[in-house]
Amino acid sequence: MLLLDLPPEIFQRIVAFYVSNAGIRKAAKIRGVSKTFRDYINEEMFARQHASAFVSKVPRKLLQKNVALFLEYRSMSLYGAPDLLPSLIHRAVDHMVEVTNKTTDKERAALTQGAITVVSTHCDGVHHLAVAPTQLKTRNYLHDAVDVTSLSIAIYLGKKGFVSQLLDRKINHWGRTHLFGSLLCVAAKQNDIWSLRRLLSTMTEDSGGLLVKSRSNIIIEALDTAAHRKHWSVAVVLFKWHIAHISVRISKHYGSLLKLAAASDGLSLLREIPCHNHVITQRALLIGLLKNPAPKDVLHHCVGEKGMRDWLEVRCDEMNEARSLLDLAVREDNLALVEATVYVQAQVDGARLYATLSTAFREAILRNNDAMVRFFLKNGVDPEAPIHPRLALKSIRPPTSTCDLARPGSKVYSIVREAIVRKMEKLQSKYQSPEYYVWSKELQEDVLMSYTFHAPKL
Repeated sequence: MLLLDLPPEIFQRIVAFYVSNAGIRKAAKIRGVSKTFRDYINEEMFARQHASAFVSKVPRKLLQKNVALFLEYRSMSLYGAPDLLPSLIHRAVDHMVEVTNKTTDKERAALTQGAITVVSTHCDGVHHLAVAPTQLKTRNYLHDAVDVTSLSIAIYLGKKGFVSQLLDRKINHWGRTHLFGSLLCVAAKQNDIWSLRRLLSTMTEDSGGLLVKSRSNIIIEALDTAAHRKHWSVAVVLFKWHIAHISVRISKHYGSLLKLAAASDGLSLLREIPCHNHVITQRALLIGLLKNPAPKDVLHHCVGEKGMRDWLEVRCDEMNEARSLLDLAVREDNLALVEATVYVQAQVDGARLYATLSTAFREAILRNNDAMVRFFLKNGVDPEAPIHPRLALKSIRPPTSTCDLARPGSKVYSIVREAIVRKMEKLQSKYQSPEYYVWSKELQEDVLMSYTFHAPKL
């Protein structure tokens, strides 16, 4: 007689015996035998096994991947009294059923499934709460306001009808839960500007009994959440609302917001943040620009609209040497920022992002960055990158040919050498090699001498 031909209750008892004796780790491995095995073993593992079975490393990872299934089973009355999370889910569903008057079994099941999905997806540390919540966490989570929990779930589910019905009731819009955080943070995470505006419209008149500083902290937390997730429309709404309705200044938070906005496409937020301290603002923007994969628009805004024309001496922190923006971008091997810097300097009158291309070109050769070397040559830099003779006189050592700077046999060496050859062939007799001053003992004065370089003579 085949195992699968056994009556379901006997087959389930065999599966239960196997899972209990073999353990979660081994039982999970044989689920792929058939769909029937998978369903029975899943039910035994996630519905009937004690939560302590998921404490060790491998079962814990398995639970993290299947926490929604675990909560779905544990939320069914068939499997005994629910623990912390199933209890919270039942309370929220009961409240949503009461508010929306969706009383049929099918509607309740849909709400339960939606709540389970939200909890398993958006609750931090959900597997710990499902397996072994501490007494303190259990007490704190059970004290969460059920109406705030329900509204958070409705926002996460994107059900505007539910949200509207819940908001029409008397609810603390400043409220927060241990399960999801503040309502504003939930809306910010979801990029739900409609729910956010509904919440803020009530908050204008209702302080929720909170001090100004506490309200400011809630707004800033949501603003930071939106900025980290690149939800710039939400971030702008929160920023404007705070400026208009909260008397507490948030200038100390400008730096972190500027970094996040400059590191992405947060131009809408950048336009709202004032330049309260030029040095701090520029440094925050610089750190963001270095992380931005396409910084051209942001840099153009900083130089053009914000009026930060001078970037000849910038640094990421006090420990670093001040350099021009272009030199710093080259040292960071950031081709996108190099391209943006050259473009913006050419487009914005009065922009000072670098002195000459030659210094940055030499640094690109030293860093063996062939893409950057090609870019500079394409933008008209002299392949020999001559240093002004008077500047060379102040150098510790005499200037070196760009060919000598490149690694022998490298792609960069070939690119530079070919560029110098083309220059010599083009100029023919008019060609003059770069020169620098050397002190002559005989003449007792500085005399000009030519660089040495590896390009062939014509």
